Amino acid sequence: MSIQEAERLARERQDARRARDFATADLLRERIRALGFDVVDTAVGFELRPVAAPLGPPAHAASTDVTSVVEEPPMHDASVHWLVQGWPEDVVREEA
Repeated sequence: MSIQEAERLARERQDARRARDFATADLLRERIRALGFDVVDTAVGFELRPVAAPLGPPAHAASTDVTSVVEEPPMHDASVHWLVQGWPEDVVREEA
């Protein structure tokens, strides 16, 4: 990770945004991310934040790997909501 390189690219990105060249600004954001930083726009410029490390491999590869408890009696008063991005077919469960 080179913070100096990320800062230089972030300044270039800021200039591209001012010029309304959003395609270049998006490409520069990707290059900054590849260096290990997220660029966050602020009222006075930008901030660079280290990209969060992944939490590790998922506990389950697909929804079919999870034992269904749909027919079990409730154990708690709670709701579970899933936000799925990328592979919606992984949350489709077909009954056997």
